[in-house]
Amino acid sequence: MNIGITYCGRERKGLWSGTWDAFDKYFSQHPDIEKVEWASVFPHIPTWYQKLLTLYSRCFYTKDGNPFEQQMYPLFKNETLRVVKRMESEWIIAKTITDEFPANKKYCTYVDADFEEVMKTDINRNKPLFNYYLNYYHKKAGEAYLRQNLVFTQNEWTRRSLIKKFGLAEKKVINVGFGVSLKAYEGIKNYDSNLLLIVLRQHNAKVKGLDLLIEALPLVRKQYPDARLAIVGNSLYQGTEGVDCYVDTPRSKTVELFEQATLYVMPSRNEPNGMTYLEALCNKVPFVALNRFATPEFSGYGQWGFLCEQEDAKELAETIIKALSDKKRLKVMGEQGQHYVTETYRWEKVIDKMYNAMNCYE
Repeated sequence: MNIGITYCGRERKGLWSGTWDAFDKYFSQHPDIEKVEWASVFPHIPTWYQKLLTLYSRCFYTKDGNPFEQQMYPLFKNETLRVVKRMESEWIIAKTITDEFPANKKYCTYVDADFEEVMKTDINRNKPLFNYYLNYYHKKAGEAYLRQNLVFTQNEWTRRSLIKKFGLAEKKVINVGFGVSLKAYEGIKNYDSNLLLIVLRQHNAKVKGLDLLIEALPLVRKQYPDARLAIVGNSLYQGTEGVDCYVDTPRSKTVELFEQATLYVMPSRNEPNGMTYLEALCNKVPFVALNRFATPEFSGYGQWGFLCEQEDAKELAETIIKALSDKKRLKVMGEQGQHYVTETYRWEKVIDKMYNAMNCYE
């Protein structure tokens, strides 16, 4: 089998949490795949037009969000169509999908979330044009998904949501998962430090629920005065009592904090496929999160994670206090969670599932 893979970027290496790097490695190594064809569909557009799109998207979202990408969608789509027409491959794994693909090839895509459902919890829902955008997205996404021969998802929540929303055939939508590249921590874990950890970026504090965590921290420290919160990637609350911020630090420092942490706490408001939860489990760190999207399945439905029902600081604090109160339980949860992640979230398994589905497609 020959496959073609399209990606959106000037360079492939390092894109999308290592996804394309993993595709490059494991598809190329697969014994039954003869050739892998790569092509960028990043449109050649002038800087002034990029700035105009950025300004327009900020009317209802942020530069970093998918709506910004969606304003670029027609450009990505046109470039994708030009690229796939030139490809010789039988199967195309397309980063940008459309209902206009040529009929002489088979197409699939690899998605991490039902984006429309995620946006319903977005903090910027009240911005002008947001609902118009959401309706536009629903129409275009439905047309594109129906055109795909196969749809690969990174979690079961996304699979079920797409099937229900767009009326897709169940056999057409397959949860293949994804890989976690972080090496599992093999040392002896100490859960007595009461160190809480969250990893995020400078621009997405509210999306990740950092404000809820900061509000909950004093309540936690009343019960556990030695509890501290390590924030990686954001300095917004630098100087807050009990908080240590780590910005512009090497990846090795983040890994060190994962190894030291007692709990990973990220009450993200719209985290559809939170890889950092699984990175925490790789380090035997149970996590605390909101009960939505794919988070329940990542927690083993409560076996190695704690889920809050509401965006509420008091409930969050109570959940953290309850977790810290039983260190023996945390140890068991951490070890079980690590085993689950290392056995389940492996890129070679993802590629095998994708290949088998394409090879058996009728």
